[in-house]
Amino acid sequence: LIDNVPPVVEMTPPLVLGGATALIDGIAHDPEPFGGEIQSVVLQVNEDGPTLTVSGPFPVNPVGNRMWHILQNLPAVEGEEFQVRAWAIDAAGNVGEPTDWQTVIVDSLPPRTIIAAPENGDLVGPGLTLVWGIAQDGWGIDEVQVSVNGGVWQTAAIGDDARALVNAAGRQPGVPENAVLWALMVSLPVQPGPVVIQARSTDWAGNVESPAQKVRAGSAASRIWLPMTPMNTN
Repeated sequence: LIDNVPPVVEMTPPLVLGGATALIDGIAHDPEPFGGEIQSVVLQVNEDGPTLTVSGPFPVNPVGNRMWHILQNLPAVEGEEFQVRAWAIDAAGNVGEPTDWQTVIVDSLPPRTIIAAPENGDLVGPGLTLVWGIAQDGWGIDEVQVSVNGGVWQTAAIGDDARALVNAAGRQPGVPENAVLWALMVSLPVQPGPVVIQARSTDWAGNVESPAQKVRAGSAASRIWLPMTPMNTN
């Protein structure tokens, strides 16, 4: 039996690849013989870039297609576009046509958060207190969260909504390029003791900052007020 029919490969990569590694997968099939073995699948990154090869055997799905995947370390970039395509080689050595080029955006670096206020050592609270700062990422910030004394993470306002909170507190901070302003009114404990405030950001690719940024303040409730008593001048 002579097999001179090349295999066919399909893939639909995610539009955005984040984190340290990314999974790209798809299916491949050999029209003749139907359901024949796929020797390997080749993934190419950019026209003048490297090729990555994953070899079979590959598992078969219910309709007879071979399922393949490639787990690849991502470069240290933020919001950079790459072109990818793939082709398959069957057991007879026939090389299939490559897929069309598909664009993916790679962002493997986490965002960075700065807590501008309160600062380390400040006396804060008790009650509602404004916590604010900036978050930076080379592509974009999706969310900033704040936690007080290890409590639940609360979502902060960003952009114009954050600006309104900060301006209402009488502050007019400048914001660097590739950064957003964030702010949140948090409820601080009324009991004396340290107050640990943490903030972390998530970027558009889903990268979460770790560890979170931290400041250690003191509760204003820990100040001791002595009652005023009239002096006896007699």
